[in-house]
Amino acid sequence: MNNIFIRTFVSLCLLLLSSSSIFSADLSISIGVNNSAPGFGSEVEFTITASNVDVTDATGVSVTATLPDGYTYISHTGGASYNLGILTWSIGNLTSTSSSDMTITATVNTSGTYGFTGSITSDQVDPNLGNNTSTNTPVPIVINDLALTMGVSNATPDVGSNVTFTLTATNSGPSDATGVTVTAGLPDGYTYVSDNGSGAYTPGTGIWAAGAITAAANKALEITAAVNPTGTYTFPGTITGGQNDPTAGNNTTSTTTTPTPITDLALTMGVSNATPDMGSN
Repeated sequence: MNNIFIRTFVSLCLLLLSSSSIFSADLSISIGVNNSAPGFGSEVEFTITASNVDVTDATGVSVTATLPDGYTYISHTGGASYNLGILTWSIGNLTSTSSSDMTITATVNTSGTYGFTGSITSDQVDPNLGNNTSTNTPVPIVINDLALTMGVSNATPDVGSNVTFTLTATNSGPSDATGVTVTAGLPDGYTYVSDNGSGAYTPGTGIWAAGAITAAANKALEITAAVNPTGTYTFPGTITGGQNDPTAGNNTTSTTTTPTPITDLALTMGVSNATPDMGSN
């Protein structure tokens, strides 16, 4: 009877030992991001790292992460599946003191929740649940792509004539722009005559206070000037705004005219005697 009990007890112990579920495994998850202050409309990449920090191998390891509405999904790497904002990463076995990574790329929306959270589980009991969930919350910043272009009514004007410069300030977004200012002082080859357009232009300083420009919109200003006989004929301009502009290459422009010299020739005649005698000079 005792032998039967002992054999039964040993068999039960062996059965329990063969089941990995009775072991514990301390799993952890961390979420990193390539830009903690991304601009609205830009791309951001999150890196999810699943780790087994225990001395025991883990089985059935799985990660679940939720992409909030502050982002629009683009792609992901690794053997995960993505559906309706839920990323499911079935890792399977994760040996002791090892880790595995995957990434997910998304576009930063102009509104929404920006905290990206993931959690990790396995077949084993986890003695430390404090590191089974991780959240990374970037803080997006407002950005705008401002651009300035210039045109002129006549590229080869006569000296002394008037030309009209058209300045166009454009905001390609993705956010509305405020405090838009254009610096465009007329060089000494021109004399200010008048201006017409959105916002106030100060000839003395060359400052055009364009103000607010909504995303995908523009404002224009026309400056009329007289062409002087001498001076510089390249008219430069620069645009700035109250928000971050990562594309600075289109913030400065210029236009140049090549004036045509002109003269007003005249001929007059006089005579010493309007009724001279025949034979006299």
